[in-house]
Order: sequence, then structure tokens, then C-alpha cells
Amino acid sequence: MPVSMSISSPSLPGLEGAMRPRILLVEDEPGVREMLSGWLREAGLSPVAVGSVREGMERLSGGLFDLALIDLGLPDGRGTDLVPVARGLGVAPIVLTGAATPEEARRCIGLGAVDLLTKPVESGRLVEAVRGHCSPRGPAEARYSILVVEDDPDVGQAVRDLLEGSGFDVAWARDPEEGLRLCEARAFPVILSDWKMPKMDGLQFLERARVRIQPHPFTILFTGLGSVERAVDTAKRGVDEYLEKPFKPDVLLGLVERGLQRSLWLRLPHGMAPGAAYAVVGGGRQAVDGLLEQMGRVGPPVVSLVWGSASNGGPRWSVDISQSTAGAGLQRDPRGTLQQALPELSRCPRVVLLECWESLRAEHGFDGALRVVQALREVVEAHRCAALVPVERGAFADTEWSRFTSGLRVLDLSGPSGRAEGWRRTQGNLGGDEKALFERAVASGGSVLQSDLVANLGMSKAKVTRVLSRMESRGLLERKREGMGNRVVLK
Repeated sequence: MPVSMSISSPSLPGLEGAMRPRILLVEDEPGVREMLSGWLREAGLSPVAVGSVREGMERLSGGLFDLALIDLGLPDGRGTDLVPVARGLGVAPIVLTGAATPEEARRCIGLGAVDLLTKPVESGRLVEAVRGHCSPRGPAEARYSILVVEDDPDVGQAVRDLLEGSGFDVAWARDPEEGLRLCEARAFPVILSDWKMPKMDGLQFLERARVRIQPHPFTILFTGLGSVERAVDTAKRGVDEYLEKPFKPDVLLGLVERGLQRSLWLRLPHGMAPGAAYAVVGGGRQAVDGLLEQMGRVGPPVVSLVWGSASNGGPRWSVDISQSTAGAGLQRDPRGTLQQALPELSRCPRVVLLECWESLRAEHGFDGALRVVQALREVVEAHRCAALVPVERGAFADTEWSRFTSGLRVLDLSGPSGRAEGWRRTQGNLGGDEKALFERAVASGGSVLQSDLVANLGMSKAKVTRVLSRMESRGLLERKREGMGNRVVLK
């Protein structure tokens, strides 16, 4: 059974105000599982506990975890089977064991485990290990927040318990008007609503909620009075999914996972989209790191392709494609070799970062390195993921640059022109109050006092603050203290 999460749990030191990382715990002994889950909840984390390799595989397939704690001895196999799967999905795995040999410990690390803890493990040691591999990614509403609008207390509590037991932050509104007030303050990526409610029905509520949250949340409408006509009506009016009561818990959880995955893509900065590869230029390494930091807060996990410097530590999973078999295969069959190096690419949304263009060029020449880049573009297009290839524009002759960018989109992070292009793409995805605020900041060169926004847009100070908070949580801007007020700076 899933363990419930306490909303009032204290925060993990250093993560105050940040989202609660979602932790998958794979442990077959019920007493140990409950004890470890309790320690994680007390540390401000959101554990999801299962007891077998099969359940672990099913849970990992969603790709929406920040870390996995995996016991080695499980009833249907060894926990080592889960370690490379977790790594392939961008989830940092920590192994738990009561009796590992030195050889098995080394094998776990070789498979991608970031740490190995020997049972019985102390609570402080467990929390320290988890904290070391769970970086805060921004406000809770940025990734795992769900709004449930349901006036029936029994149904509302059951849905809330189910979602919290799966590691999500849940806000429960007892009527649509309360739900709309919550939407003013938080950019929920997924909203679930009952159909028949007082004051307004679920369809009317979801239509109004979509106006308040940009990009649009994934919406699920459930009802006890299903019909073909109602299903068609919900689709025509923009509802993403329609669910008849009584519904199976696994079906609802599957829809929520899918909705969150879609939301990860919608929140990517600079108008980025799945199924595309980008040549990233301008701003140097600092600009690229800033882009990755933005995506780390609200977007899909990132996997790095490196040359001769693979590391299983740090915030990203790295794959060394210079190894003998991969290095040779990159020239014979670059697409097949990359797919083999990224075996879980199709199971969850991911961004692939090719960090080794210059190394590839030095090893295989321009044409050989270009074949790898074009193969990567084909792979991410096929799997609806995204790829980033940071390069220096000045290192290419004009003819080389034309060939290199064939089929790629250019993402310019440098100077006013690069920023303006990114802002233009962002504006196209915004609406309502968010668009008005963003356009005003663009007109001021990307930096404007918050007090000027209040004075020139005819909005109250409280409303401007709410809208800016939502936009900041998605990495669109940041607010810096200046004198007695705040300066709004576009990303």
C-alpha cells in the first residue's frame, strides 16, 4: 500500500521553500519500509514505497522521481536490475544492502549507483545521502503539484490520499470558487475536477482555470454520470481527459503521470519543444549552465553525452561515448549506437546534452562528428525528446556552419538579439495578465521595477505579485531586491 505524506512535515535542511523531492523506495520488508518512509517524510521528502523489482520497474517508467533507494535482496530479483534502469531515466539510485561483498559493491557503483548504504542504516546517514543527491529545483508548484476540486468529502479525501501516497503535493478545494482562488496563486501543472458541483460545473471551472495558468495545465474531469455525449463535449471544450466514477486508482495515477510529463515540456524556456535538436550558441559556458539550471527547476531531466569523462555523480547522468565499442560504433552506425547508449530514452521525457562536439571533431573529423549530431537529431525526433549541442559559432567556417545547422534549430543565448529572440518565443506562449507583464518588461529592455508594472498596467500590487510569482516559478524571470522594491529581470 502507498504511504501517506504529511503536508506539515518539516523541511529538509537547505531545502526550505523548495519542492519536496520525490523518492522511490524499493524495500520488501514491511517494517523496514515503513521506518525508512517515516524518516524520509520527517525530512520533508515525498517517499513512494514498493516491495519488488516488478513494482519498482513500473514506478520508474514514469520518470518523475528525483532519487531511488533500492534494496538489493528483493523477492523477485536483485535490486541491481533496477540501478541501470533508474540511471537511464535520469533518477539517481542509492543501494541499500544488509550484506554486500566488496565485488558487489563495486558492481553497483559501476552500474550507476551514486552511493551504497549498509543496513541497519542510521536516519542521519540516510538523510545525508539523500540530501547529497537531491538538489532543490524550485517552488513545489513547478513540478509535482496537483489541484483537486471535489465537493464530496469522501471522494475528495480518497483522491487526495491516493495522490499524496504517490509523492505528489495536493491542494484540495471543496468548491470551484476556492479552486479558482488557488489558481491565482499557484501554477498547477495538473488539475482534477468533479463535474457536478454547486455554483458552477466542472467544465466551467476548468475553462476559467485554464485562463489563469500559463502554460495551460493538464485537466482531468471525472463524473458519475458518463455518456458518449458528455465525453465528446469535454473534448470539444479543451478538457484533456474524461474519467467515469468509480475509477481504478492505477488509471488515475497513470493520467496524472502523463499530465505531469506533458507539463515538463510546456515549461521549457526559450520556446524549446520536444522532438527537436538545438545548436546552442552565445554566452559561453555560463549561459549554457544558466539554461540547464532553468530546466533543472521545472523541466525534464537532462542526460549528458561526454567524451572520456563520464561521471555517475552530480545533478546529471552522464554517458561516456568514447569507450571502445561505442567509439567505433559511432562511425559505423551512429544512430543505433546512440540508441544503445540511451536505452530508456522512450520511457520518459528527457533532454540530451551533447557536451563533446570538439572532442568528437578532434577524434573523427568534422564529417564524422557531424554524422553523430545528425544521428542524435534523428533519435530525439523519433522519441519526442530534445537535444542541445553547445558550440562556439566562431569555430566554424561559413560552409561548415551551414552544414552543421542543417535540420537543427539555433538557440542564441548571447547579447540583446539572442535574448530578444527567446523573449519573442516566450511571449507567443503566454496570455492574459502574464503576457501583459512580460511585454512591458520586454519593452523596458528585459528589466523593469515591479512598482512600474503596478503603475502602468492598472493591476493591483497584490495581483502583480501573484502573477510574477507564477512566472518566476516557471523560470521566466527573477526578482532582485533594489532599494525599497523589486526589479523584475527576464530570463
